[in-house]
Amino acid sequence: MPNTYYVIPARKGSKGLPLKNRKLLPFTLDDIPDNKKSTTIVSTDDEQIIDMATSYDVRIHRRSVHAASDIASTKDFVSEIVSDFEMQADDEIVLMYLTYPERTFGDIEEIYKFFKDNNGTSLLCREESNIHPYRAFYSLEGHRGKKIIEHDLCRRQDYPICFMSSYFVAILKVQYLNVMDSNLYHSQTLFYELNKHTVDIDSKIDLETFISRSR
Repeated sequence: MPNTYYVIPARKGSKGLPLKNRKLLPFTLDDIPDNKKSTTIVSTDDEQIIDMATSYDVRIHRRSVHAASDIASTKDFVSEIVSDFEMQADDEIVLMYLTYPERTFGDIEEIYKFFKDNNGTSLLCREESNIHPYRAFYSLEGHRGKKIIEHDLCRRQDYPICFMSSYFVAILKVQYLNVMDSNLYHSQTLFYELNKHTVDIDSKIDLETFISRSR
């Protein structure tokens, strides 16, 4: 019978907010049901996070130097987990990034149900984009720019509907990992539409915003 693993990425390095995963880890681990802890994996290269996670009786994945580096992709560390834990082709991985501390396990169960109901092979979340790609430009020398997408549409209502991807929750079947890109996307990826805005913490300001909202 296939297993469903709940994987929490929690590496030590962070540019925007140093050691942010130490601060954010409890918000996710405190919400994990007891019957899911045996299949919950915290993936890290941080000894302090290992100590914290051990007290929750979850499993630990010690990342390699490469998988913990700034150049490693999401796919890189997921592939390492699949290998280290000898996961099978029909196993599933539910990724829970710590930068969404407002996410509940109820949210995860709802999104997982959507994944199963739609016979998903992989899933990311979607949210409204702050800027349409038809209005975005590459920056060039000499104060010039080049359209990211070539078009000649001037009315916004003629633009195609677009959205931003989100790692609020990501799900994949192990057997499809080899056809995914570095961000765990492939042509059959489902997108779950988030019906609420949640803070995605990547800076000190983001953390302060979350704390003020949670009071």
